[in-house]
Parts: sequence; structure tokens; C-alpha cells
Amino acid sequence: MMDIRTVQIQGSTGSIGTQTLKIIREHPDKFKVKTLSARSNWKLLAEQAVEFDVEDIIIENESFYNELKSSLSGKKINIHAGSDALIEIAGKPYDVTIAGIMGVNALEPTVAAIKSSKVIGLANKESIICASEIMLSSAYKYKTRIIPVDSEHSAIFQSLDLSQKDKVASITLTASGGPFRNKTLKEMENVTPEEAVNHPNWKMGGKISVDSATLMNKGLELIEACKLFNLLPSKVEVIIHPESIIHGLVNYDDGSTIAQLSHPNMCVPISYALFYPDRLNIKHKALNLSELSKLHFEAPDYIRFPLLKLAIDTASKSQSEIIALNVANEVAVKAFLQGKIKFLDIYHIVNNTLEKFNPIKLNTLQDTLQLIEEIYLSLSHL
Repeated sequence: MMDIRTVQIQGSTGSIGTQTLKIIREHPDKFKVKTLSARSNWKLLAEQAVEFDVEDIIIENESFYNELKSSLSGKKINIHAGSDALIEIAGKPYDVTIAGIMGVNALEPTVAAIKSSKVIGLANKESIICASEIMLSSAYKYKTRIIPVDSEHSAIFQSLDLSQKDKVASITLTASGGPFRNKTLKEMENVTPEEAVNHPNWKMGGKISVDSATLMNKGLELIEACKLFNLLPSKVEVIIHPESIIHGLVNYDDGSTIAQLSHPNMCVPISYALFYPDRLNIKHKALNLSELSKLHFEAPDYIRFPLLKLAIDTASKSQSEIIALNVANEVAVKAFLQGKIKFLDIYHIVNNTLEKFNPIKLNTLQDTLQLIEEIYLSLSHL
């Protein structure tokens, strides 16, 4: 009988976090949730903490600490607040850490978790994009396995025969095309944040939904794939697949292609990371190929979705330029969601940031964090 796995969820009130808890709720005999954290949703965090009888919770926004503490009066739960506490508690020993915090704020708590967790279920692409060398070398040092928690990289992880990695000709990441796949540039000029986050296939948070609408998400995923699987950008391709049934393909030298298929459901990659190397029996809709009828594929349109091309071009450049791309996009998407800029302005802001950027060498995590802060400051007018 397998021991119960202890779990930490960073970003438990977000899309990844709530779906992780959904899976654990179905398998209470296999997991023990020890730690939960949230940015500001203290009410849901408190409910989760009570339901799963956790040991530690962290509210990153310290202004909500008193409300959170009051709501849990009498409960034997350790309540912490602030980013320093998040990093400190992340370093406790766990069998599995689900890194579900979005954006570059996830970098430090994810790095901290690598040192003492057996498995990192990585749902945060920004951290590996900004600090892949630091994260991967740390994972090697502490014998921590990093398992991607998104549909595309999980598909590649499941399809990639590591014993024959030298026989891989290329890998293919699929993209649904997002809510604006059939819109012209003119039609995209005045789209609203509400329209941009209305993804046709996936239920996700605001930032990643906008990234999917611009196809920047797929560009970031291409960079992530290069880092995670140690591949040159020329060996990673993107194809539009509106049905989101095939999530990733590994193409071998002998002409064989191995693919992973499932209905669009984030619980599949989450469960794989939670229970690796075994598979969990989760509630899902099984594939019926006769019902699918047809699957469609098309090349991405770089004219209508220039952020994807910009990300692909940046993938082969320096680490500091990749960070500039990622941070500028994060700032621009936030400004769009707040109604400060238009949808197409996101590309111009990211492109202008890269054009003005002078690449620098990064040696430490502190160098990386300092560069991120400098780029944030340079875009503080947005």
C-alpha cells in the first residue's frame, strides 16, 4: 500500500489550485494537504484550510491577515502573511508541491520548494522561463523531479521516451487559436477584456486567458519546452488545433509520431503530476473517436498574432532578453485587463521593450530578481 502523499499548493484559490483540490477531494486516502497559499482571496483560502484540515496557510497580501485570522479563530491552523512567509513555508518538506502561482512572483517560492519537495508540479511557466538554469540545477542537486502541469508540456512529458531522446526529430505543441482565431486585425482593435478571457475550450485565470488570445501563451510554452526538455527552438513547432484534443506530439527520426490525446481538462495533467509515475482514476469524459468526427490543424498566422512570432524569435536569444519579453508581456496584459490599453497595444509594448533592451549576463537568482524589478520599474507608467 502506497503511503499518503503530503501536498503543498501554491496559489490554492486560483484555477490550478482549485482543480488540484478537486482531485484530492476525490482521493482523500491518497493525499494529505499540509499547506495552502493565496494572493488575496482570504475567504476561499479559509474555507479550503478548514475543509482539508491543513497545517499552514499563507496570505501573500498582508492587508488581509487580520480578516483571515479572525475567520479561523479557534482552528488549529498556522496562519502566515507576506511574501517572505510564502518563501519560508514553501521550503518545508513535501512529497508534492503544486506551483500554481501565476507570473514571475512564483519564482522565489518555486525555487524554495525545489530544495525540499520530492516533486514539483510546475503550473507556472514564468519561473522556468526566467530562471531555468537555476531551477534545473537545483532540481538536479536536490533530486527533485519537475513535472509540467499544463496540457501541452504534460503531453510531451508523457510521450517522450527519455531513453531515446537523441532520436527525437522535433516536438509539436498544439494551440486552440484562442477566442480570436477567426478575427481580423481590424476586428481585434477594440475587443474587450471580457471577450479576451472567454476562451472557447479552457477555463483559466485572466492573465493566461489573455495570453491565449494573443497566442503569446504558446510562445512562452515554446520557450518553456526548450528549457524543460533541453531542445533547440528549431526543434519545437506550434500548430493550431481548434478542438484541443491532441495536446502535444513527439516526432522521432524514424517517422513515428507519439501523441497524447484527451478532452480539454486540466485535471488530467494535474493528476499525473500528483501521482506520478502512476495514474489516478479521476472523473473525466473519455474520448470517443467516432464522436469527434474531424480534427483540424492549421499553421499559425504571425501577422494577426505577432506576439507568437516575437516569442519564437526571442527563444534563441539571451536569458535576459527572454526575461524582458516575459515581464513586459505580464505588465501589458495587466494594463489591458484594467482597461488602460487596447488589446493590440500588448504587442507594441512588448516589442518596444525588447527593442530598447540591452542584454546582460545573469549569474545568480538575485541578478534575475533585480533585472525583473528594473523592467517592472521601466514600465511603471502603464
